Amino acid sequence: MTTANKITILRILLVPFFVVEVLYYVKDGHELHRLLAIISFGVAAICDGVDGYIARRYDQRYRPRLRGAAWSGSDSDDGRKSRCPATNVWQSRDSLANGHRALDIA
Repeated sequence: MTTANKITILRILLVPFFVVEVLYYVKDGHELHRLLAIISFGVAAICDGVDGYIARRYDQRYRPRLRGAAWSGSDSDDGRKSRCPATNVWQSRDSLANGHRALDIA
């Protein structure tokens, strides 16, 4: 898991806190709840910018560790390997339709 993903998870975890503080402010009218909601919203906004900057600056991408035969990949037309099972299905369909056998899809 990349640093940018960890910051994103923090931002997601701030959402329930923000909602609870807004609801308490609406119910009670205490300014402390309003202030905490504003602060949590601000922190989430800053985290959004920071995780985007880190992801672009350090070229961080999510690369899942995939295992099993279905995830091993297949050769595409240009020799690249695909690790996505859906891509493998489409490549198999295309190779059948374009040469080996006609694929009748109605």
